[in-house]
Amino acid sequence: MLKVLGTGVVAGSVFSGSAAAAGDSRFETLEGEGRDVTGDGEIDLQTTAQVCRNGTPRYLGIWMSEAAFDLITSNEAEGDHQHPEGGVSYNLELPELEGVPYIYAGIDWGPQGHPPTPWQFPHFDLHFYLEEQETIAGIEGGIAEYEIPDERIPEGYVTAEALGAPREVVPMMGEHLLDPTTPELGGEQFTHTLIWGSYDVDDDGLGDSIFTEPMVTSDFMANLDGEVVAPVALPAEVPQSGYYPTEYSIQHSADEGHLVTIQNFVWRDA
Repeated sequence: MLKVLGTGVVAGSVFSGSAAAAGDSRFETLEGEGRDVTGDGEIDLQTTAQVCRNGTPRYLGIWMSEAAFDLITSNEAEGDHQHPEGGVSYNLELPELEGVPYIYAGIDWGPQGHPPTPWQFPHFDLHFYLEEQETIAGIEGGIAEYEIPDERIPEGYVTAEALGAPREVVPMMGEHLLDPTTPELGGEQFTHTLIWGSYDVDDDGLGDSIFTEPMVTSDFMANLDGEVVAPVALPAEVPQSGYYPTEYSIQHSADEGHLVTIQNFVWRDA
């Protein structure tokens, strides 16, 4: 069962360490689907959400215990899908929140990372999907042939083609849009970044936003003591009306584990 993390008054922070904050009546913490990664009979990897008492979303998140993190990053965990070199994936339904279009989380551990070179470090790809699992599972790999209207590309983001690479569509995932100013693409050490996903889900020749993805190295997560918050750029045109995040947060407490959230939601009309 999910360990109920504190609900501190600082926006986005849920590691308050305070009994008073844990009982804060302004927020309700919801549990989504979970897994017993370590096999001890307890859920130690789970989606979670928090809503304000007026029903507006505070965050959607992925929580994992310290023990689950250690087992996954030791490349010895069993996942919903197994990958080379000890990589694993889990697909977990998110708590259903009124007005929030995100449906499920795809949690991917890559012990070798993946191209391009700046991201070839052990890290988690934490996808918050806007489409059903069946739709994402049906995505075939290849090179994108659809167009993405400018208004459907988050502000400041580009396709891989803008960086001289092919617009690869990853099977059962989609095309990745990236911020070319992210520090690791400029030669700095990769720690964390935010990716958007796109794919032509309705076969009209135009790409749609299909996921929001914080990408975080295991080293950064393990050595973090507290919280970091970074912005999420939004496209001018969203796939459906609803609440969309303007920030993501990475949090770690030795007592309470790891939590990665998308948060600070704003309403956008389609």
